[in-house]
Amino acid sequence: MKGVIYYNKKMISKNDIDNYNNIEEFISSNKIYNTTNDRSYKLGFEIFGVFLIGFCKWIHENITKEKINNIFFLARDGYIVKEVYDKLYPNENTKYLYISRKSLVLPSIKSYNTNEIIDSLILPPSFKIDDILSLLNIDIDKVKSKINKYDLNKIYYRKKLNEYNDIKKLIDDLKDIIIKNIKEQEDYFTKYLKDEEFKDKVAIIDIGWHNSIQNYFIKINDKFKLNTRIFGYYVGVYDNAKKVKEPHKAKGYLYEYYKDNDLQYKTFSFVSLLESMFLKNEGTTLSYKKINNQIKPVIDSNNIENKIIESFQKGAIDFVDYFINKKIDINIINKNIAMNNLIEFGLNPKKEDIKLFGNMIFENFSYNSLINFNKSNLYYYTHLKQAKLDFYKSGWRIVFLKKLIPIKFPHFLIFKILCKMFL
Repeated sequence: MKGVIYYNKKMISKNDIDNYNNIEEFISSNKIYNTTNDRSYKLGFEIFGVFLIGFCKWIHENITKEKINNIFFLARDGYIVKEVYDKLYPNENTKYLYISRKSLVLPSIKSYNTNEIIDSLILPPSFKIDDILSLLNIDIDKVKSKINKYDLNKIYYRKKLNEYNDIKKLIDDLKDIIIKNIKEQEDYFTKYLKDEEFKDKVAIIDIGWHNSIQNYFIKINDKFKLNTRIFGYYVGVYDNAKKVKEPHKAKGYLYEYYKDNDLQYKTFSFVSLLESMFLKNEGTTLSYKKINNQIKPVIDSNNIENKIIESFQKGAIDFVDYFINKKIDINIINKNIAMNNLIEFGLNPKKEDIKLFGNMIFENFSYNSLINFNKSNLYYYTHLKQAKLDFYKSGWRIVFLKKLIPIKFPHFLIFKILCKMFL
């Protein structure tokens, strides 16, 4: 079909073919789509716009069923979803909530027990003492006299976190400051929730995966007896996600827990690319502070500007506007249609799209390119440990494998085997 880049019927049922073909014709009829040379924009228009409508439609159906009036889209992945949702359902009460796993660490700690404080820390696979101090909102320059006996250059490993006696001693030495920071963030965050009318029955919308944000919310809800029921709606919820207990609920659009296991692997094969599609160009929420008697989020000023994703997202929003203006029936987009080209793009990208997106930088504790393929094939073949490490650090792992084995090969099957072995 002229103009359309990704046109694939692999996952489309016979009942959906007519609707799918109509959407493809609808895409190819758009003047801007057909005339622009901006490939990122075109991809956003045909791949992500369709997905966002399907996702928002599903959110709306669930929220309506549960009779939820307070709808919160979480920073930063929820921003573009909120933008689309507000276009489709302009009369609903939606808000954008500045939170992150990091900003919820301190207010969620239930006691001042050293082991609980350590268990609450969200640390990278390897870390130093300054990473711990950052999570605990402690300025390293203000505690130099208390920590000068510790080796600040020592590298620790998350898997062995509870085995390090010096970390336990560090927490004990800084306990007064930590308790002060916990109490401050407890006060600020609960006031922030009150100001935003986060109460009664609420929906939170995010990209998902492990339910970590929602479980932080639940800990805080229980800790302060907020009597709020929290319903999480996500792109997906992994098998190994910590289950959300009643009266709260968590649901995934594409999959949840032990359903659609194969689809979980498919999205995981390009997970950081998928996350980048949702990401708003702003820093993560670090904590909260009081300014003129109002609680404001503290936003990390270190942020990577990404023109490719900005163009991609603009294409998606323009698709939604075009869809609404043409008064197309939203019911022609079901889950299979919404995700079809998105999954095809992630699993089987064209060479020009690998070139366009592959060098993008993403952050997951450290900064890496989506395809972290830094050596020659021969080098990787003779240095399997390095190949494993760079595969692990990649955010578009299926493409890493395709570059490593550049022949017709069951790459996705090998990807699943490697995930079960190493990830």
